[in-house]
Amino acid sequence: MTHGFRRTRRGIAADLAEPEREILLALVRQTADLLEEQVGGPAAPEEGDDDSFEALMRRAGFADDGPRPATDDSASDRTSPTDPAVRRLLPDAHHDDAELSAEFRRLTGDVVRDRKLGHLRRAARILADADDGRLRLTQQEATSLLISMTDVRLVLAQRLDLVDDEAAESLSERVEQMDPDDPRFPLALGYEFLTWLQETLALALTP
Repeated sequence: MTHGFRRTRRGIAADLAEPEREILLALVRQTADLLEEQVGGPAAPEEGDDDSFEALMRRAGFADDGPRPATDDSASDRTSPTDPAVRRLLPDAHHDDAELSAEFRRLTGDVVRDRKLGHLRRAARILADADDGRLRLTQQEATSLLISMTDVRLVLAQRLDLVDDEAAESLSERVEQMDPDDPRFPLALGYEFLTWLQETLALALTP
């Protein structure tokens, strides 16, 4: 049974049921893959059959199975990402000036992207190591996990067309009406679970 995050004398703690831990780990890894693919250095696809959670995510558009960008220097031309979910993670600095946004992205894109990847990779290691579902985190580890969960939720929100707070708040009602075979169904469940879990982590981190 999953218990949310709480503050203890030894740090931030949580107990996740194995299915929830695996889902959270898959979501974090898929989000890292999305960012890595922007510069052509994608991680290898996760092994698994077509019924795996990772396969469901790919079919829902969470990760791209199509052609990868080139890996030479031309790939670092800092245009706005083509994937709308990545644009949400790495938004343009100046929405009304494409040229200025491109220049800002050229100067700072790798810094922002690498910082996010650093948090996502740390979160993935934390979750992978907790194969019993017991998370015991330092303040720094908990902060990385919180930041990573925010980025995962941004990607899920984009895939689910949650364009504003009202759409996000009505998601529970939409889930009840969804066909379980709808490829967005596992994304919606993942979003709701992450929303709850992130709230408990934010509260645990509050002094």
